[in-house]
Amino acid sequence: MEINDRPESEKVSMLKKVITRPSIPDSEAAHLGPVDKFVKYGRVPCKLVLNILMVILLTLEVAIFVPVDNHYHNDSVLALSDLFTPNGQIGATPTMDYHFYDSTEIVLFLNRTFSTWNTINESATGLYLYELDGNGARILPYMELEMKKNGTFTDIIGEDHPDVSTRTVHCTLTPENPIGPFAPLLNGNPIVTLGEDKKGVLNKNRRVTKRDTTSTQKSMITDVDAGQQDPFCEGDPLIFEKINSIIVHLVIDNIRLAGTTNHPTIRRWTMQQAYSMTSRSGVVEFEMTYETGIVGRHIDVADAMSQMYTILPFFCLIIALWDLVLRVKQARSELSRKQKARKIKETIAKSREEASPRTEISIADNDLMKPLVDGDGIPSDVESSSDSHSSEMSRARDFDVEQEVAENISNYSEEWWDMEDNRVQWLVTAVLTDTLIIVSRILILYINLSTSSIENSTLVARSAISGLAILFAWVVIISHLEHQPRFYLLMKTLRRGTPRALKFVSGCFPILMGYAILGTVMFGGYSDRFATLDGSFVVLFSVMNGDIIDETFESIFLESSLFLKIFSRVYLYTFIALFIYAILNILLAIMEDAYFQVKRQLIVGLREEVLQAE
Repeated sequence: MEINDRPESEKVSMLKKVITRPSIPDSEAAHLGPVDKFVKYGRVPCKLVLNILMVILLTLEVAIFVPVDNHYHNDSVLALSDLFTPNGQIGATPTMDYHFYDSTEIVLFLNRTFSTWNTINESATGLYLYELDGNGARILPYMELEMKKNGTFTDIIGEDHPDVSTRTVHCTLTPENPIGPFAPLLNGNPIVTLGEDKKGVLNKNRRVTKRDTTSTQKSMITDVDAGQQDPFCEGDPLIFEKINSIIVHLVIDNIRLAGTTNHPTIRRWTMQQAYSMTSRSGVVEFEMTYETGIVGRHIDVADAMSQMYTILPFFCLIIALWDLVLRVKQARSELSRKQKARKIKETIAKSREEASPRTEISIADNDLMKPLVDGDGIPSDVESSSDSHSSEMSRARDFDVEQEVAENISNYSEEWWDMEDNRVQWLVTAVLTDTLIIVSRILILYINLSTSSIENSTLVARSAISGLAILFAWVVIISHLEHQPRFYLLMKTLRRGTPRALKFVSGCFPILMGYAILGTVMFGGYSDRFATLDGSFVVLFSVMNGDIIDETFESIFLESSLFLKIFSRVYLYTFIALFIYAILNILLAIMEDAYFQVKRQLIVGLREEVLQAE
């Protein structure tokens, strides 16, 4: 029979089943899964359906749009690091850190940095623009220097009370003086232009193009007047004896023609080149950091609302709100059930305390216990015995019956309470997931539809919250498998084994801490791997898991010292023997034992189900 051919009353009844959620006895609420509830009571598994839809939409959104943004970001970092780092190379993944050993090399690279920035819109293959002020003038890069207040650091030698206080100086870099206070050290070296490496050799692998449009734009733009600066910025031959650090601040805009929103976007890249010479060890550490934000975009909001990059987040937002409402209703129901269970347990405890071998326990007459005594988990013979409580039976018979009823209710309530605790934990996780999804989708819609500037912090928050939301959304799917023991083995194993594993790890952590501190003290002076305590932990954790073992042996083996040669070998031999052969294997045994306990419980439960079915 077709649905349309059914009687109107039957159609209404079917619709009512979908809209209304049939009540389920408390004794079964924690024992039945979503599918079992639908089969037995006709309750539609709304939360399961919403969770599945949610993870599908979120995964589609990531698969379609995130790789496009990642590809642009990685390519931009590759290009900018090749242009503004000393060791940037075509066709290789550049690093953002470097070490200078020669002052002339630093001066030449500072010169090259400004020259690259000054001509980037003419020679680079990307579409680059300059940040402009309100009058249309270019905002020039500037150099931030931390320097000694008076004299040089050499002067403190031999002083009874050396003054090492410092001050900060800001020097605007201009085409006339592109390296600020380092100008006297240029010594007539030619300006290193874009397309040349740090030694002045033309990099023939770089494709250099000229664009008349950008050249015309540059000719129409003036530079911001540097204004009154510190006299130190004009040049100082003793600058390297006066400074502790240098930070060069650069800003460049890049036109992104295609992206997630299919609208031209201006991305602003803010870069900082940091030179640290505080230690005065002969090595100047260089590091470049960057941030990116959106500073200009024209969007037709009506058109954008019909695009997939807006539709998918919008539907995810609606589903998350719907699921959150259901979770709040579930939380109220769980709270009510837990309060009822608590009163039941208190009643049982009070009845047992007041009971004596010949004292009647009025469990069957208690309003809280009556639903359980009347058939929620109580065997039929016990129920019939409880009903005969008012008959002409002896007090001993009454007491035995009531004791059996109390025992069944007690066992039932404890098992139910344990299941409820597990449900509450998943409920909290689901509410957190919905909250993260709602916040992340609002951020995504704001970023995709806004025509105003978007700060880098907003973009980072969007990525972090969205990633966590998707992770938790997939994890929450596991909660619906709780009543399918074969699929829920991992969670039960973790729940049983994790507390034991954490206690064991806590007992082993002091040993790991001792090895890390010892490695930092003994080997940090000549091995970068152990230079910091954090680095020592990373190396030892990697070695513990079978990684970089040979490289670590070589890095701490000092040929010039017989003691360190022997000590380094003993250090790693004992660490590997203790942590790989003993501690890790014991940790695996703990989790393995938890798994086999859960598996045995599963087998027993399946056997009981087979026996009941027979």
